[in-house]
Amino acid sequence: MGIQGLLRNLHPLLVPPPTHHSNQQQSNGNNDNNNTSIKIQHNIRQFANKSLAIDASSWLHKAGYTCSSRLVESIESNTRDPQAEKSYSDYMIRRCEGLLRDAKISTIYLVFDGVRVPLKRGTNADREAKRQANLIEARRLLSLGRRKEAEDKYKLCVKGTEMMARVVCGAVQRKWGKHGPVKCIFAPYEADSQLAKLCVDGLAHAVVTEDSDVLVYSAVCRRPYPIIYKLDKKDGSCDVVTMDWLLNGKFLMSSGVNGGRRRSRRDEESESDDDDSSVEGDQATTTMQVGQKKVNVANSSMDGVEVHPSEIDYGDDNNMMFAPIRRTLPLPSSSSGNGRGRSKGAGSEFLSHLRAFANREVSNPGAGVRLFVQACVLSGCDYVANNLSKIGPIGAFKLVKENAHRDPTVRFERILRGAKISADPADKASDDCDDDVAGDDFLDSLFASSSDDQRKEKYEELLSQSEAVFYYHLVKEVDTDEILPLVAHKSDDDSNRHSVEVGEKFKPCLKRFEPGLTFVGCAAEAMKKSNKPAPPIQQSNGGWMTSSKGRAFNNNSRPANNNQRQAKAAAA
Repeated sequence: MGIQGLLRNLHPLLVPPPTHHSNQQQSNGNNDNNNTSIKIQHNIRQFANKSLAIDASSWLHKAGYTCSSRLVESIESNTRDPQAEKSYSDYMIRRCEGLLRDAKISTIYLVFDGVRVPLKRGTNADREAKRQANLIEARRLLSLGRRKEAEDKYKLCVKGTEMMARVVCGAVQRKWGKHGPVKCIFAPYEADSQLAKLCVDGLAHAVVTEDSDVLVYSAVCRRPYPIIYKLDKKDGSCDVVTMDWLLNGKFLMSSGVNGGRRRSRRDEESESDDDDSSVEGDQATTTMQVGQKKVNVANSSMDGVEVHPSEIDYGDDNNMMFAPIRRTLPLPSSSSGNGRGRSKGAGSEFLSHLRAFANREVSNPGAGVRLFVQACVLSGCDYVANNLSKIGPIGAFKLVKENAHRDPTVRFERILRGAKISADPADKASDDCDDDVAGDDFLDSLFASSSDDQRKEKYEELLSQSEAVFYYHLVKEVDTDEILPLVAHKSDDDSNRHSVEVGEKFKPCLKRFEPGLTFVGCAAEAMKKSNKPAPPIQQSNGGWMTSSKGRAFNNNSRPANNNQRQAKAAAA
């Protein structure tokens, strides 16, 4: 889910910097096994008295596991099961209570998915086909009395629905009230972009999710907020990543990124082969939007300036041994043991690509962001699968870096010109791909009867559309309910070029999409979806459900298939 392989390759950003006190303790006591065995982790308690925007769809999916068979069958029959509703609602309430009580979180925003993005139709169709196959197998196992195996299959069929979100919203309001510390927000489309919107508006300090798409949304809206992954509900341990390494000028010098000096063409060409970016020149003066103010961040001091919630320094607690949020890329020499300042392996190669993007961003704001977004799209995302033969995420980032000097509007086209497009899922495997990578059936069918040139043309169009979705995804203003794009559409007026926002010229151009952004969605369609809390239903008959036709049944005794239904009808 999200960008293929991105979180795994960003793992070096989760390691505490060398200056962290735990590393110093370990270096001073190498012979002490107790010191060397210390595992430094982030913890949700580092965000005490702060507000969190949470991807509720991820939690809702996990909550469905507590009542998988009842939930899945109620969804299939378009009924409401009170026992299932109580089970998954209680799970969500308990997760929120834990954050409020144990982590001292001040405000929680539960953000639910809205309408599916039209461009995601292929991914959604593939997932539903797999879900239906698992459902058939679950019912077969249940009919044979193999309940445990059936339950495992039912868990593969769990999905979040609009009704589930409304039920949870109703339970939240009954627990804390409409204006309590836990608030429910229904995104117009995907929740990921709405999470970014809450941080951009200063309503949330950080995001809790399992979807790496949020990193891309952080980049396009130029707001490096903390993104919390793998949150453990028992002890609060988690992983935290930010996009400061790309977006925040005051952190770039310490990560071995060029300080903004004007580089020669030779410097730019050498980036594709050399991962040793040196710290040279004076630090550049970078203008950043902080709240409603534009401020100069030429140095780390921001005295007298109101700091946006997403830029608060979540320092380390020496007593609790929490890891500080790492906002810089590791230096090339820090991951190498040969003392020559160079490191080997896929991890260091990926970091060298990120340094090249950060260099571009320093010298030309917006350019590095565009490179990062295009590399993520080419790696494979929910909107278009990676269809490059033998190219995984690291290879995709390399291809984008090697074409960094090209006009971003034709970059995909030039990359594909020398690439091989494969419609065979088995031919897409690469050493740096995740194990569960599968072919996109929608793309496979799209490319099946096409020539090589036609496949590349169709693939380039899907890549460009996917990139535009990340920039122009529709989100909602919480105060007014107005639906608008996450990033303002690129202006076609060059008369006021000196006054446009940073990175404006690097936004995707809308002219190439002749029918308009129909693949992104529209506000009118999003507004049709109900976001009212669902009232509770009364449980009766020991958990039996009532269908819309008034027929009562117990979903655990549901016939496994049509043949069994007909046999029972004949016997009656």
